[in-house]
Order: sequence, then structure tokens, then C-alpha cells
Amino acid sequence: MMHSTNQQCNSLQSIIGVFLHACNTPDTVLELLAHLGVSISLSTISNAISNLSKESSSDIRKLRRTLLTLYAYDNLDVDLKHLVPTIKNPLNTLVHLTTGSMLPVIHDIMLDDLDCAEFLWKRYQHNFNALPQDIPNIPFEKLFEIHPEDMESGLSRRKRFNAWKYTSDLIEFGPPYFRKFRRDLGDPEVVDAIPVVKTSQTPLWTLDISPSSPGTNASAERRW
Repeated sequence: MMHSTNQQCNSLQSIIGVFLHACNTPDTVLELLAHLGVSISLSTISNAISNLSKESSSDIRKLRRTLLTLYAYDNLDVDLKHLVPTIKNPLNTLVHLTTGSMLPVIHDIMLDDLDCAEFLWKRYQHNFNALPQDIPNIPFEKLFEIHPEDMESGLSRRKRFNAWKYTSDLIEFGPPYFRKFRRDLGDPEVVDAIPVVKTSQTPLWTLDISPSSPGTNASAERRW
């Protein structure tokens, strides 16, 4: 029990206290665990949650000012069990909420790189304010010219990937004899790979909104 011997060494107890708070542990249980030295006290938990909320709000404001932020949200269904049924909602205990997170734009993208949005919008065919002469008539076949096919092997890029995938499945899930060819398999062909980088995530507060329609989705976006 490190907390009882050294008041400055309470990292484990702090983690346990915040975890118990997130689990809606009754105060009497928290007080008991605090006296045993397993968790921090109720007042310390309250101060920790308050400090974490202030730090999170500061991070959210800083990230919003950069204007280089992606917003992701999803539904969260919570089943709140009641010990005593209520008259208002005697049977319905399922609550539909919305969770959100802020993701910074990565890969060294700057604000100047996003200036193309206005240029594209002025030439978008569904933009009613766009001038007809500004809307280019480009057929979708032009997309095939972005990454020209290399047919030296006699197979298209899609067929080469299918062949690699078939070989990979044969090695991983086929007879044990094919396990010895795992080192010779290699990686699939790379066309235009996006580099993998580590990113951060800043969670937003949970909203009492059910994202089940375009209207509620827009409401959630406005609230954040």
C-alpha cells in the first residue's frame, strides 16, 4: 500500500480513483477504498476530474484555432438500469447519445493547401451559382490515367493484387506445407501509399443527441 507510506507516491491510486469515478462507483465504496489506501479521496478525485476537464477544454480551443481539424462522431447507446421503475419511462432504459473527437490534419498539410476547396466549389456541377463555362466536362475515364497500368507481366494491377492475396491466404490458412514460403511472399504492390504517422485524438463532450437523421447530425455538429 504505497499510498499509506508515501503521500507523494499515489499514481496508481489516482488511476484507480478516476477509473472508479468513470464507473459510477458509490461514494461509500470510494471512501472505503480511500481509507484502505487503494484509491484517492473523493475530494481529490473531484479536483482531478476538474483539472482534466480544464486541460481538455484548453486543448480543444488550441486545436480549433489552427483550422486544421477533422471532426469524427459516432452514436453511443447506454442501457441505464433502474432499481425502481419510474412512471415516466417504466421500461425504456436505453439512452442514445453522441460521442465526438477532434483529429488534427497530419502529413504536414497547411492552410494554404486547403485553398483548393473554393476553386473546386466554383466548378462543381451541383453548385447552382457556378457558371456553365467554368464547369469542366471531364469523363470519368480520365481517372484511369492517374496511375497507368503496367502490363509487362500480362496481369493488370487488380489481378496482381488478387494473385498476391490468394497466395497470402494459402500460406496463412492453407495446408501447413505452405508455411515455409511466408518469407518469400513479400508485401503487395504499392501504387501511391500514404505514409503511416502517429496522430493524437482530443475527445469532445458527449451530447444528448441521437444521430439517426440528417437533422440530428447537423445539430450535433453545431453544438461542437
